Amino acid sequence: MVETIFVDLYDNDANAHWSVNFIGYEAATWGVFAPFAQSFGSVAPADSLMPEYYTSTLVPDDTVVVRARTDFNNDGDSNSVAYVLTLGTTPKAAASMRFWGARVKWSRTISPPPATASFNDVPTDHWAFNQIEALADSGITAGCDASNFCPDATVTRAQMAVFLAKALGLHWPE
Repeated sequence: MVETIFVDLYDNDANAHWSVNFIGYEAATWGVFAPFAQSFGSVAPADSLMPEYYTSTLVPDDTVVVRARTDFNNDGDSNSVAYVLTLGTTPKAAASMRFWGARVKWSRTISPPPATASFNDVPTDHWAFNQIEALADSGITAGCDASNFCPDATVTRAQMAVFLAKALGLHWPE
């Protein structure tokens, strides 16, 4: 989940204007080159700035969870997406500015849980429902049998080793 983007630049012209935009693009369908765009936020200085180095802080307008496929345009189809940070300037500003880079403050998040429970012993109102469903959906665990998770059962060191290896990508299939 993207929390904040810090954009570092040098502006050598107090009269130049610039803005930073964070945009997501969803490919509509294969072969169509007019993707749907969604703006997540922008930042621009309110006043003319004196020549110096700046760090502009862009906080997205809404929660932005970065995924390889999603449905920005809400048409019911998840498609390939791209997340783009742009720096827009006037022609005069382009000659006097230097873009140094961007730093992204982010945190991990889990996907929204399903509407119905996958395990008989973990109802949707269980305090760990979201996390248990995420572990099961990602293949880290399948529960203790075909229909139960056994949320109060003891976990052995061997079982924990399997959980961690799968979660960290340390498992190499043969």
